[in-house]
Amino acid sequence: MKPTVVCDTSALIKLRKGGVFNILGGLFGKIGIPEAVKQECQDIFTAQEIKKDFISVYSVKDILPIELGDGENEAISLAVEKKIKYIIINDKKAIKKAVEYGLAPIRAERLLVLAKEKGLIDSVKNVMEIMKQAGEGIEEKEFLAVLQEAGELKCSNSDPI
Repeated sequence: MKPTVVCDTSALIKLRKGGVFNILGGLFGKIGIPEAVKQECQDIFTAQEIKKDFISVYSVKDILPIELGDGENEAISLAVEKKIKYIIINDKKAIKKAVEYGLAPIRAERLLVLAKEKGLIDSVKNVMEIMKQAGEGIEEKEFLAVLQEAGELKCSNSDPI
């Protein structure tokens, strides 16, 4: 089965630190990662995690001339090569490059909203708090925007939006 999405290293790590790595299988069925992402994950993930049924590792034949990290570069190249529209990627520069190549980037935090909508998690806020406590940087503006999208942002009349 062909993957429906390609994933970059930072997104995988962020989801794992949030304790929701397995939502990828529930959301997409099959994800593809390039060899460079697998290599970058080796010190963080167990071999069993990388060999999950929903992950396929690919060698990229034609690496695009993009000035990004190896994982991001190969992830974008893999998505373009395999004609996979969606790419899970967090770095702002990488997101911009992905769009230039006609891809539709999805940030890891946005996956939490999708996972909640599908009933895979109960609370986006709880997962994002765990991510933050685990050292994953989430800008306050992004944090609030994701909570609002998930229907978890409660504002009183005096609270700024």
